Amino acid sequence: MSTEPDMDQIRIVLVRPSHPGNIGAAARAMKNMGLKQLVLVAPEAFPSDVATARASGAEDVLINAPICDRLEHAISDCHHVVTTTARNRSLQWDNVDARKAANQVIRQSRQGQVAVVFGPERTGLSNQEIELSHQLVHIPVNDDFSSMNLAAAVMLMCYELRMAFIDEPESYISESEIEKKATSGQVEGFIQHLHEIMAQIGFLTNKPSDRLMGRIRRLYNRSHMSEQDVNIMRGILAGIQSRIKR
Repeated sequence: MSTEPDMDQIRIVLVRPSHPGNIGAAARAMKNMGLKQLVLVAPEAFPSDVATARASGAEDVLINAPICDRLEHAISDCHHVVTTTARNRSLQWDNVDARKAANQVIRQSRQGQVAVVFGPERTGLSNQEIELSHQLVHIPVNDDFSSMNLAAAVMLMCYELRMAFIDEPESYISESEIEKKATSGQVEGFIQHLHEIMAQIGFLTNKPSDRLMGRIRRLYNRSHMSEQDVNIMRGILAGIQSRIKR
């Protein structure tokens, strides 16, 4: 019987990876550290013999990796999402280092699916994609040489996740985490419902809708809404819509 740590609730998401070699090397890093779930968002070249060669024994991770066209689809069933970056962002955000993020990811994974998201090699994630996250993970690289290889970043995070998993008592869960957390898709459904109401009452007139909704999305993501929270809020919105129609 295998004695390997079970981290099946954690997925690694690579968004628009440009080089198949990085995909294969990331898969190998994941398997080294006991992670199995890889999800690819709009890869430039996959499947690829180069990716398979670089996986070097982790071909099963590649074979089982689903491909999505958008990040929203890759994380829709996740209740906790973190994104990694080598540079500080201008956004107001819960920004932590990889070690602290890994501890939180492990704790959140006790309740359901969680995701660690990595952006494209050349550009990183857009602000709109980052807004889908609950937390930003900053890797404090050398300012004089800040370009970090994608597969190296994946290995760094996977190592921290493995160590956090080993150190975290499996039975531990805080009282504040007993309620089932809302998934990314459930929260996004609420945000879109709220946007619909705001448009109906004329609140969005002459306002930059995308920027405003981005701030609102970050606000609710920071609150880590439960499924019950979402249901209550959407019930309120449905009541408002009913009153508007009457």
